[in-house]
Amino acid sequence: MPPTVPSVAVETATPIRQARPDAVSGSPTLLRDVGSGYRDGAEEALLELVRGSEDRGSLNEELHSRAVGWAERYHLDRQRANVLRAFEVGSATRVLEVGAGCGAMSRYLAEECAVVDALEPVPARAAVAAARLADRPGARVFTGELADLPDEPSYDLVVVIGVLEYVGGGTAEEAPYLAFLDEIRRRLLPGGRLLLAIENKLGVKYLAGSPEDHSDRAYDSLEDYPVGSPARTFDRAALGSLFQRAGMDPTFFSAFPDYKLTRAVIADELMVHPSGLAGRLPRFPSPDWQTARDFGPSEELLWRTLVSAGQGKEHGNSFVVVGTPDGSQQDLWPTDRRAAFYTTERRPGRATESVVRQDGTGLVLERSVLGDRRESAGPAHRVNSGPILPGSSLVDEIAKGDVEFTRRALTEWRELVEASAAEPDGVAVDLVPHNLLVDEDGGLVHIDDEWRSTEWTVDDVVARGLIWLCERLSTVPTPWQTRPSRRALLDELGALVDVHLDDERLSRTLHREAVLQTELLRCGRDDEAFAAEVERTEGELKGLLDHPMSPLRPKLGPLIAERDHARAEVAQLRSEAEQARQLEAQLHDEVARTHAALEVTVQELTGIKESGGYRALSRGRVIAGRVVPRGSVRRSVLGGVLDAVRRRVR
Repeated sequence: MPPTVPSVAVETATPIRQARPDAVSGSPTLLRDVGSGYRDGAEEALLELVRGSEDRGSLNEELHSRAVGWAERYHLDRQRANVLRAFEVGSATRVLEVGAGCGAMSRYLAEECAVVDALEPVPARAAVAAARLADRPGARVFTGELADLPDEPSYDLVVVIGVLEYVGGGTAEEAPYLAFLDEIRRRLLPGGRLLLAIENKLGVKYLAGSPEDHSDRAYDSLEDYPVGSPARTFDRAALGSLFQRAGMDPTFFSAFPDYKLTRAVIADELMVHPSGLAGRLPRFPSPDWQTARDFGPSEELLWRTLVSAGQGKEHGNSFVVVGTPDGSQQDLWPTDRRAAFYTTERRPGRATESVVRQDGTGLVLERSVLGDRRESAGPAHRVNSGPILPGSSLVDEIAKGDVEFTRRALTEWRELVEASAAEPDGVAVDLVPHNLLVDEDGGLVHIDDEWRSTEWTVDDVVARGLIWLCERLSTVPTPWQTRPSRRALLDELGALVDVHLDDERLSRTLHREAVLQTELLRCGRDDEAFAAEVERTEGELKGLLDHPMSPLRPKLGPLIAERDHARAEVAQLRSEAEQARQLEAQLHDEVARTHAALEVTVQELTGIKESGGYRALSRGRVIAGRVVPRGSVRRSVLGGVLDAVRRRVR
């Protein structure tokens, strides 16, 4: 339920509500038809889905699970609101959202804040947003643009998610962006704030070769959109300058993998913290929303390098900026908060919010559950909080390729799994290598003891851990990538700790993992789709293991040598082809000359045969053949004379 704010009458809380009191539940209020033709093609299907759903909340299961394709997922996925969930927007009484789309952010705001005016220029999208907010009496949807609202201070918070990049139509001129931000500032009440999210022009995923989200061209924003784009993003310095010139002080945060389906929001202070946590917190690779990248460096390793070099705050994939008019206090993000991250890909009741805070002793993790769990099946859920421990990731240490270290570490890990099984609520299901740190003494520390099960065995957890270790080692360049496949790597790592996963045992492990993933992410055991989802997930896991390993990247020198050798071979082939072409031309010329000479000879011969002398000689030869006996000396002499005469005639 939205907070109770007795001092605010919802019906007349903002000037636009006073001017347009004609609200109809579940329908937007038309301020002006702006003539926008923008659509992504999912609006009609979304309207039908929303109207047919009983649970329209930001953490709902029904809409989330029914999304088909990227367009629907963008509007219905539970992760959409995380970019706002990381901030304390509930303290805002009156909220304006500019560019509400189909209501994903509007719904979360309406659950947290007393009054929400959602502004959307596209009527088809405004209709979906209004349907999703129909049961929230404090929320209204208006169809129009910012200029259609009264130009006066009206709101405690203005939310702009994925809009600024479009207001200039891709132009490099600053005027439209400044004008837009200035219009927002003028509508903020004293102490009001702007919360804006936008892609980072120099985001690490773009540096790693991901196509630009709007133009779908690799390196497009890095090269400053040389052939134009329907939208334009900014680097940190340029975006900060726009805010300042519009009369607002900016406070920057970084969102990963981006603001669209956010998992983590990180403050600048964590980017330079000696723990290096900012380098490990995001999950990589970030998704490519149009064309998948097939080149470039490891985004994960590149990000860690940037953080280590003190450049992390410049290269987050998306910026979240809190803008405050000069002199006002930014209070959406508590001063001791360093990061917030989420597991809202999980079902409600299993999803979590984890907040990283800085106290007097160091970094502390506070975890809480999001949503209500509807059934008790599956592993027991522990929600732990406590200090963030120092140490390096076990996976990172194994990735260095030291086989003897790997043997010792995996042996110690198995002993930890065996020890966990002695507890009453069962073995630690997530006691796997990527949840282990190597401390300063070389020992292993479990950092994420969240799931326990009496159904799982020690062998199940060890097999699960080896499978996911193979997956992790295959996503970044490591010496382990010389193995032909993930399955081959699995066999090798298993042998180090005397674990042999034959086909039957592997199949059993994959099935158990598929059941776990389905319960946590998709649906419960009582759902009619459960068996089909388990089968589909099991197939995906088998495909993951069968996938060939990416080859370890060679050094540049051999690549250059191979390139130069290939270029030499191509040059030789081109030379031989040119010689063959020249020979062919010469032969063609000789044939042409021979034909011409033959033609002349034929013409001369024809002329001789048609002459009177030639015909007389021919008749004399015939007469001589009749009167001079064949084989006689006279016949021979006469024939020689006639031939001599013929030659003279020719």
